Amino acid sequence: MLFMTDDAYGSASRSFFQSPTVRILAGAALWACAAAYVVFGTKSLIGFDAYYHVEMSQLMIDRGFVIREFPWTTCSIWSDPFFDKEWLFHVCLTPFIAVLGKFDGARTAIVCFAGLAAVSWGVLLRSLGVKRLFLGLLLILFCAGYAFLGRIVLCRPHLFSIIFLPLALALIVRKNGWGLAVVSCLYMLSYVGAWQIIPVAFIFDAAAFLSNRKRETAAVEGPRRSIHEEDASDTPTAGKGGFQRLFGKILGLSTLWTAAGIAAGLLLSPYFPVNLKAIYLQSVLVLTAKWFGAGGGGQVVQAAELAPIGAKHVLTYLLVLVGFAVLVWRFVKENAFRKVRPEASAMIALSGVYLAMTIMSQRFVEYLAPVFAVAAMLYWSERPLVFLKKKHSGGSDAGMRIKALRIVFSPSVFFPILMIAGLFSTVILARSVRDDHLLFEDSSEWIAEHVEPGSLVFSAGWGENSVLFYHLPQYRYLVMLEPYFMYAKSPRKYLMWLKISEGKALDAAGAVESNFDTTTIFVPPSNLKLKYRLLSDDSAELAYEGKSGETIFTIPRKSRF
Repeated sequence: MLFMTDDAYGSASRSFFQSPTVRILAGAALWACAAAYVVFGTKSLIGFDAYYHVEMSQLMIDRGFVIREFPWTTCSIWSDPFFDKEWLFHVCLTPFIAVLGKFDGARTAIVCFAGLAAVSWGVLLRSLGVKRLFLGLLLILFCAGYAFLGRIVLCRPHLFSIIFLPLALALIVRKNGWGLAVVSCLYMLSYVGAWQIIPVAFIFDAAAFLSNRKRETAAVEGPRRSIHEEDASDTPTAGKGGFQRLFGKILGLSTLWTAAGIAAGLLLSPYFPVNLKAIYLQSVLVLTAKWFGAGGGGQVVQAAELAPIGAKHVLTYLLVLVGFAVLVWRFVKENAFRKVRPEASAMIALSGVYLAMTIMSQRFVEYLAPVFAVAAMLYWSERPLVFLKKKHSGGSDAGMRIKALRIVFSPSVFFPILMIAGLFSTVILARSVRDDHLLFEDSSEWIAEHVEPGSLVFSAGWGENSVLFYHLPQYRYLVMLEPYFMYAKSPRKYLMWLKISEGKALDAAGAVESNFDTTTIFVPPSNLKLKYRLLSDDSAELAYEGKSGETIFTIPRKSRF
């Protein structure tokens, strides 16, 4: 047919937009556009750690994909031996940087990874049987205000975690053991916290086990078997079949396949067995140091993202908090465990776990928001069956209440509200991170002109070292990414660094010179205590003030004598 009627065109158009693939891609385009609006609206990378990851990929381009030594941190467990805890992420970042340069390459990579993350969560929604895929992806992106979007605009390895986690969940739902093992292996090579997929898989296995037990209990309560059937079940053939069924159930456990994949990722890492220490430090000691202290009276400074949800952030998480409470209330009231698939029960339980973790450390919103949104969409997609039963048994009043709820939460009402709120959140986030220059670029130029290459630059902020490393790889620093890495290397030096950085050392310049053997001090914009302390110190000289408010002090050589 060369010509089509208007009705035929309309039917083809509707069929096209109703395609699950098209809806997922539309959601991915929305995620990518939101990320692009934020990252291309500023002339600086967002977050300190992003600078480290970009420079690591640049080092791979210059020196090879396996960096064995890391002399850029002199007071860190990285100094001997070094381990790249997010090796595959840095490898995947190299093509963008090689083609577009460090800054534009990093921004382009963020947009691409954000789109891939949306596709992964869309695949999970489709695997679970959720039909409103675009609405689900929209809910994931904006259900926590700008908190989740604020995580996917960071050029950091957790982007790969947001990509691999839903793929693993989709394979768990589809019971694809080999695929799950492969994804878990790649996950472990990309992100140090990938081991979390093992307890996540256990939650799904537990939900499936409990659901099967409920089903078996209901079957036992039915007609009893005959005596001949009972005798037949005791035969050796039946016993052999029972062993085979047991073996098949064991092989069907997602926990087993994820553990195998994680183990393979650890063994295949070019940094094995040192990477085992990385998991313990990053996933155990760093969090326990934040929540319970470092031990021995030491208190380790941590990133703001590890702080609990404060009162000023409650409004940002209001939809998630209220939504989760309503979800659990309806789940319990309807005794939905017997009526919905085990995947729905597992997603609700997983939402509760990530909610508790986010309350303690708000960085886990990168998991809470999508997991909660998927749980809500999945449970809502199965609720009409419950509604239908209640409508027939509850009379006209129940039917009216059900109809009212359906109107309030119908896509035609909920979608535009969520879309407007999402656009508003995106604009707020973009304005909050907007900058008119690349962070510390001018200060780095001054250091390059006045400080001898290979020298140590003392920074009173551990996060700022990553930015200086990006601009000035020809110099040395104390620690990067985690201050606990300095504490683990030398508690004495860490406590001295902390005392100096907090402006509590009376002779700050002398303490820097004698303890760290350097004459260059970089003071971050927010550290006014140390700045004023050094301004009143006769042995320190103010050498430069940067555009962002940072200051550089030098210690004259004569002060050594």
